[in-house]
Amino acid sequence: MRQDVLDNLTVDLMIEHIARGHAFNKHVLGEDKSKSMNGVNALRAKYDNKGRKLGPDLRVNTVLDLRHYIKSLLDKEDTIGFVNPRNGSITLYQQSDNVIMHFNQNDRQHDYGSIYRYYDSRDDFYKKMALANAVPDEDVRHKFNFLSNNAVAGSKNIREALEDMVVGIKHEPYKYTTKPNTHVVNARFIVALENDFRPGRKEMSGAPNNGIFHSGEYAQINELNIMGPLSINSSQTISLLAVCKIDYDAVEYSNIAEALREGDDNDDFTYEEGLDMF
Repeated sequence: MRQDVLDNLTVDLMIEHIARGHAFNKHVLGEDKSKSMNGVNALRAKYDNKGRKLGPDLRVNTVLDLRHYIKSLLDKEDTIGFVNPRNGSITLYQQSDNVIMHFNQNDRQHDYGSIYRYYDSRDDFYKKMALANAVPDEDVRHKFNFLSNNAVAGSKNIREALEDMVVGIKHEPYKYTTKPNTHVVNARFIVALENDFRPGRKEMSGAPNNGIFHSGEYAQINELNIMGPLSINSSQTISLLAVCKIDYDAVEYSNIAEALREGDDNDDFTYEEGLDMF
């Protein structure tokens, strides 16, 4: 097993994969093939193409907007979720925004999950949770947990559950495969960390999935810099750069990665500071 690949896994890295993966194309750029959502930014539109209510305008336009929104979703008081006992994946529902979020290490697109919104997201979430809570005993590899940030009796904190998921994947990966008989070496959560196939990876550097900017509107509303900071340690930064393959040529990319390797692990870097390093 490629344990060195799993050693790089963090919650932030999963979020980076999701924000730059198929969910961005389908649910932000509007590439959803369903007639009711085709051409619709699901996180901005208040109604679908059939006039059914989706939720408030979340101002998400770019991958950095989506990444920031995902991180804020994890901490909101009215976000709830559950751990799937079949494979340990985590599904969340942001009630005020009507948004469903999957941290699915076995996502078919090899990008660690998805985030989306439909008119019936609330019903969809509760159906999924009921099915998860009814998994037959012979298929259970994890404890079903209801997740909440409000200390609901018997619930578990969302970020704590995600951190536990990462630790579990690293130390007991066989419990997180698609099926119990799936060989770990072929697990999607390993392939995902070496993923060259997500949108943007093999396209020109200007592909939207490789973006390094917040939209002006989102940045202003959330009091952010247009270029988001990478406020993480150097080894994590290198992993994120590998995921992003952002708009630098090979020489520039190498120089930035090398500069970050040599930096103090406690330093905070912004993309702008990275560009100044060569």
